[in-house]
Amino acid sequence: MSFNAGEVVGDYQVIGTLGAGGMGEVYRVRHVISQREEAMKVLLRDLGEDPARAERFSREIQLHARLNHPNIAGMHTAFHAGNQLLMVMELVEGESLRSWMRGAGVGLWQGVDIIRQILEALAYSHDMGITHRDIKPSNIMLMAQGRVKLLDFGLATALGDQRLTRTGAIVGSLHYMPPEQIRSEAVDARSDIYSVGATLWEIAAGKVPFDGGSDYAIIMGHLEDVPAPPREIRPGVPEGLWGALSKALAKKPEDRFQSAREFHEALGGLREGSSTIAARAVGAFTETRTIQSQAAPRATAADPALLDEISKHLAVYVGPIARVLVKRAAPKASSLDELYKSLAAEIDSPPDREKFLATRKRRS
Repeated sequence: MSFNAGEVVGDYQVIGTLGAGGMGEVYRVRHVISQREEAMKVLLRDLGEDPARAERFSREIQLHARLNHPNIAGMHTAFHAGNQLLMVMELVEGESLRSWMRGAGVGLWQGVDIIRQILEALAYSHDMGITHRDIKPSNIMLMAQGRVKLLDFGLATALGDQRLTRTGAIVGSLHYMPPEQIRSEAVDARSDIYSVGATLWEIAAGKVPFDGGSDYAIIMGHLEDVPAPPREIRPGVPEGLWGALSKALAKKPEDRFQSAREFHEALGGLREGSSTIAARAVGAFTETRTIQSQAAPRATAADPALLDEISKHLAVYVGPIARVLVKRAAPKASSLDELYKSLAAEIDSPPDREKFLATRKRRS
């Protein structure tokens, strides 16, 4: 079932389409009473046409409804419209991690911070007895002010419920899938840890850990091969990060981090102990923290609050990619004025560009 802009479904007016996949479509909608904008997910087929898919969607709604965490997109309600089931969720404004990686790219330590937020979401989800089973860059949304949201619990399972893994079919995203999920064996929290590790490996190396000309080659990579350390692809990736990644990507679940919190703590310790490494250029990642500024000496790593404030002002016009732009432009700017002019060039609209530059003038 598809809807057109302006159409009213239940208490919601359709504004437009947010995305579509093999299972369903997601619409931007507005509640006709509260006027709050939300996201509405609907199956492509009516419930009676595909009972197995309808059951999976019902399970997604029930599992998602259990979760309430700042790093997980919230579920608001679900209802029937004719012979169709619809789920209404929090509208997450931002860009997917996949989109960022294809565009401006993600800094190594920024990527570590993103992954740590996802691990916080998974620690909570796992405590609630829910395994996500489809962690990948396109299911990670980056918002303004650096906040991260985990999306799409369509393949999630509750502890002890393996109904989705007994069909003999591979379900999930092959590039990030743990060996046990490929083999249609039981999955648990450690399966999500593998997928998180594969995602972080891609951030660090600039490519997925296992690839090839066929699905078979990718499958065999997950089952038998060990990926090369990311530093062999992008010099400068610290040894400690590879140690954490190799543990997360262990073939056997018992050899991995045993919880999302354990992985989170390992990355946190690495981040805090790598301030000198963080100042290196990692391949295409510019991680230098210092701005050589004559006109505004406060624009340095000693005052990250200033750069954070600039990022927030820029995000109004370009979205969450603002943080990446500021981090890349800051080391090259010889003054605060030069930094603002460089960032203003990223704004397409001349009036918006002037508004952004006006925030610089207010600092004078």
